Amino acid sequence: MNEEKLDSFFGEGTSLKGTLKFKGLLRFDGDFEGSIDAGDTLIIGESGKLKAGIKSGKVFNFGKVEGDVKAAYKIQMYSKSSLKGNIEAPVVVMEETSYFEGACKMPPAPKTIPKGDEPVIHKEPPAAKQVDISKPTAAPAKKGSGWF
Repeated sequence: MNEEKLDSFFGEGTSLKGTLKFKGLLRFDGDFEGSIDAGDTLIIGESGKLKAGIKSGKVFNFGKVEGDVKAAYKIQMYSKSSLKGNIEAPVVVMEETSYFEGACKMPPAPKTIPKGDEPVIHKEPPAAKQVDISKPTAAPAKKGSGWF
């Protein structure tokens, strides 16, 4: 999913309490306390701090979450994110250096899972150089003694 399709955004410095319901793709970089009920996609940004029970289609966590999280399709935790609470989703992905404390339940995946559920947050890797393979290159120099 591309950033261009972002439907709502709560930036750093935003502080909300209560019940949040939304449709589409929401990125939250502020502080929230309460409950979140959404059928689509929630992205918790690096500065996001949520103390909430969360029910959503997909949850991508770059920040800090305290509370139970239930996703219909996927929960993904990125490097340096944290989640303290129980989670439930058919697909759970945790990158190295993410922190999780709680129980995990993984029910069977629904028959139809939306494609292209990855948000584009980080820059793309650098493009590969084009190499002209029509011109032969010099053979690598021989090395001293060794295995090969």
